[in-house]
Amino acid sequence: MGSTGAVLDGAPIDDGGRSWRMLYLQPPLVAELTADIAEGWTASAVEFTQPTVSNRFMAGRFRKLFQAMTAGGTDPDALEADETLLLLLSGLLQARNGALRSVPAGIASARTLIDDDPAAALTLTALAREARLSRYQFLRAFHRVTGLTPHAYLMQRRIHRARQLIDRGVPLVEAAADSGFSDQSHMTRLFVRSFGMAPGIYAKAVG
Repeated sequence: MGSTGAVLDGAPIDDGGRSWRMLYLQPPLVAELTADIAEGWTASAVEFTQPTVSNRFMAGRFRKLFQAMTAGGTDPDALEADETLLLLLSGLLQARNGALRSVPAGIASARTLIDDDPAAALTLTALAREARLSRYQFLRAFHRVTGLTPHAYLMQRRIHRARQLIDRGVPLVEAAADSGFSDQSHMTRLFVRSFGMAPGIYAKAVG
């Protein structure tokens, strides 16, 4: 559920090698569970923006969830998996210092512009106008709510769109263009940084 802050190429650090344990959670599932945790707060806009969580207790919960979901040869224990996932998400949300707060309408509207069309050539001026704020006010408010600058959020949305296109078998060069990247190399750099592997390797894995 995370990666190191450095660009990941999959190469071993030393002779001891390197291994990863990952669980890919569908956004609707996370939204559903977060709504339970939020207990009435607006939770639809929750984002986990940090690539790593430096907390041994939370790491232990992730290991327990991973074991419950990947028990070899048997169906996962649904009760254990459900409760562990809820506890893990709850801890991650608490670590975000108020992630469950509602999102101001202006910021939500501007973010929707990005979400609806990540490939669009949006400007800070246009986004701030949508939020009815000055550019500086918008920049500060957006970062406070999402944990990302508007540009970083846009890049995040573009690379997730690119991955979805690759999942559907779209050629890499087309996936890059349709996601708003200037060229395939730009997409590749961000893909490696975000997912720990080159898009070509990912395409072969899901193909």
